[in-house]
Amino acid sequence: MAYYSLEEDGKAVLHVLDITSEETTPVGVGSWFSPVAWTPDGHALVFIPPDHRTLTHLTLDRSVQRSVSFERISSIDGIAVSPDGQRVALAAYIDGKALGLWIGSIEGGGASLVRPDIGYLLGWTKNGILFRDGDSILLTAPDGGPETVFARSADLARCGIGGVTVAPATGDFACGVLESSTDLWYVTGVDF
Repeated sequence: MAYYSLEEDGKAVLHVLDITSEETTPVGVGSWFSPVAWTPDGHALVFIPPDHRTLTHLTLDRSVQRSVSFERISSIDGIAVSPDGQRVALAAYIDGKALGLWIGSIEGGGASLVRPDIGYLLGWTKNGILFRDGDSILLTAPDGGPETVFARSADLARCGIGGVTVAPATGDFACGVLESSTDLWYVTGVDF
């Protein structure tokens, strides 16, 4: 399992927890609240570093870390790795323009625009790329084309923007809901 911890100095340290041994290992510094994508073989992670302009590709068994950049991409907000581990979907800005869905090689270089605007990127399945748009989870092909509704629920409106996880086989989803409460006290008998 991969997760971030926010350190006292404000750095978002990425950790990997071995479920069997319960050993936690810090593996890099990422960008707080940004996604982490496992490669399909489970041997590497792809995550967004603090600069948001590149990706970090980390091979865990060899501790090899490399920076991956894409031409013209000015900021990356979301990532998903293809089922074959060779490509990445990027929710990214190009030249500071609107957030779009881009496809590029896991090695970096050029990226192709799939959709000019996008909600929150959720994942890449054998059937296509999943992203959130309002009360729907949509599915689109990596080479573009029309979107189809993968799942729809009014409850998606309650989900935090980065907090949706979807099960591609069923369309079930879980999300984090931001909640707050306050107490209001009425005090009498105090002279000012």
